Amino acid sequence: MPEGYENLQVDGDVPLFVQVKSRQERRGSFTLSETGDHLVEMWEKHRARGFVTGRLVLVVERPVAGEVFDDLNRTLSDLDASHPLRSVIAEKVGPDLAELLTTSTILTLDWQLAHDQAVTALADSLNAARAACEFVERSLRIDVANAADANAAVTVPELAVGIDRSEVRHRAENALRLLDADALSRAITDGTCVPVRFVDLGAHDDYYEGTSARPEHIAAGLPAPMPDAVGDAVTALSAGKPVLFVGPSGVGKSTAVWSAVYTRRDVVWYEVRRTDTEAIRSIVDLAVSFATNDRNQIGFVLDGVGTGQLLG
Repeated sequence: MPEGYENLQVDGDVPLFVQVKSRQERRGSFTLSETGDHLVEMWEKHRARGFVTGRLVLVVERPVAGEVFDDLNRTLSDLDASHPLRSVIAEKVGPDLAELLTTSTILTLDWQLAHDQAVTALADSLNAARAACEFVERSLRIDVANAADANAAVTVPELAVGIDRSEVRHRAENALRLLDADALSRAITDGTCVPVRFVDLGAHDDYYEGTSARPEHIAAGLPAPMPDAVGDAVTALSAGKPVLFVGPSGVGKSTAVWSAVYTRRDVVWYEVRRTDTEAIRSIVDLAVSFATNDRNQIGFVLDGVGTGQLLG
């Protein structure tokens, strides 16, 4: 249930109340103090609701003081007694510390990881190709967004709109039936398009040797920000307009391109590797198969137009 008692509420034997905190890349990790404030605010709201059961989950897009929390089954009570986060929370919550720690969990989950795990879960459950499940994941995300919109006008959380497991299964199977799987996969299997993934691969010596920026460099926060160029590009993209960066080698075209794409991660992006006649047909088929609308958008990135196989 989106936007019920918290950003997300997951019902079950022990309900989960999930608060999600995003953060711009340039701001880096969440601080211990910020994280403590979020946890205490969740705890106080939970106590005011009068629930006897329930776990609180704080999902953060970036690490906490450089630390990644990746186990949903661990509560904060599992932290070492000397962990600095425990000390920060103790100062803020006082005698209720033990109860807060046993009730609360932190999960570090960035956008790309959440997307990848959702697609993997769908592919395993539906026994379908990942390319098709990318489309299904988008369909389900739209359902969540629609439910959140509906719940914005609900004054009593008990009446909020939710999505149950049977609905998810039904929606996923319907999406697969409507999908032209051959058209969806053709552009990918023939190498015309590659899904864009912003993942920090850890080794970036090539970047400092003068190579053009790539998605992994943006994810690692290596390039200097280009707020004006990126802001103009995002504004144009949001209006449904194509964007072309032009300039001599080395001025930061690739950095601007991938930074703009990174900002619009709500769109499913594909990097185009070829633009010959047959490739264009595959790209069009891929776009049509996605049944796009305002909430289900697909984008194509050409980095290096007019060079190599991108001539034409």
